[in-house]
Amino acid sequence: MGDVLSSPILMYMQERMIFVRNFSFVILTMTCVLFVSSLSFAQTINSDAYFLIDTTLSQVGYQENSPQMNIGPNEKVGFAVYAGNVDRLKSFNIDIQWDSSLAICAGYDANIGEDDITINGQAISLARETNIFGDASANSAKQDDTGHFSVYYVYKGDEPVVEPSEGLLYYFELETASDFSDIKKFDVSVVVTLDSGEVEPPITLTKNVFQVNTIETNV
Repeated sequence: MGDVLSSPILMYMQERMIFVRNFSFVILTMTCVLFVSSLSFAQTINSDAYFLIDTTLSQVGYQENSPQMNIGPNEKVGFAVYAGNVDRLKSFNIDIQWDSSLAICAGYDANIGEDDITINGQAISLARETNIFGDASANSAKQDDTGHFSVYYVYKGDEPVVEPSEGLLYYFELETASDFSDIKKFDVSVVVTLDSGEVEPPITLTKNVFQVNTIETNV
């Protein structure tokens, strides 16, 4: 019977179909594993990173973020911004917003220099501290508008920075308006975005707040 395949040929075709099916399954499985692994790796970079606002400027490193009370007119208030649990860092952006009718930007720097200053209601000596990028040069772009300040800082070193503890990102000062008083209050909103320089998008961290003449719980 010419239209009936012989047993050896039929067995060969069945074995080949099984082989092709199994081989396709293996390839699909490997592709899925590689995809999930790469996605998992990308999600782990800086996934545990955080940032903090520090108001104890007479000491090196993060201490605490406490509301600044009894602040009157033409007084300086300010804070330092730190980032921690940073796996890889090639650039960062800090966005700061406040009520421009109550205060103006009075100063900022990526490093903190030694200086005798009255700030946050106290006469102190600022503690010298170097930026998280160290002494290596970096490019920065700033936007200083009414009630809004933003800075974008890019590390020029070959390898990304790793900072498991807390490293200084920025120092920022405001000066209260001439008609400001201790019965008035305002919050300063701070948002930090970290970029590892890898293929995954930058990570925007949870907003923090610097408070003047208010005792509400920090956001």
